[in-house]
Amino acid sequence: MVENLESLRINNNKISHLPNNTPFLTINLTYLDVSNNRLTQLPKELINLKQLGCGRNQLTRIPKEYIKLVELHCRNNLIKEIPHTLLDLECVD
Repeated sequence: MVENLESLRINNNKISHLPNNTPFLTINLTYLDVSNNRLTQLPKELINLKQLGCGRNQLTRIPKEYIKLVELHCRNNLIKEIPHTLLDLECVD
């Protein structure tokens, strides 16, 4: 079932927006790869994410609500600052 989805790869799809009510963006999601799209923001509701691949987008920030992240790949975006809650991640690039 979609509501039990824990891992999702939707990279390389020219996606420009992820609506908050999208069925596959559930609270159970722990891994998300949205790399190489056209995203300008990420939904803040994904509070259980542990791994996030979001490189090569047009993001200006990473939501501070992603406090469970342990791995973040966000190169080639427009991000100027990583929230202080995410500074102790195992892997940040």
